[in-house]
Amino acid sequence: MISVKQDKNTKVVKLSVEFPKNPKLAFLIAQNLLIESEKFLKKQTVDLLNKYETYIVTQIRKIKESINKLLQSKNNKVELKILPSNSKKQTINIKLYTFTV
Repeated sequence: MISVKQDKNTKVVKLSVEFPKNPKLAFLIAQNLLIESEKFLKKQTVDLLNKYETYIVTQIRKIKESINKLLQSKNNKVELKILPSNSKKQTINIKLYTFTV
């Protein structure tokens, strides 16, 4: 018998596998369920982080455009570089030149 319960307060999920005739099989089933659950949660986390990253990069580009429009009349420069560092994360370097309005 397999049961999954979640504590409403702590959100902790409890998984139990009972198979009295073959405890080794129960262990293997529980182990595989945990491995697959971990894979699923990691994928969900990566997908969510990718969405956040896309949103943040878009917002930074909009900010850059707004700053450049503001500074065009003052002949000052704003340099914003978004440099991919590897497939898992991006490094964002921001360099602002000082200006007076």
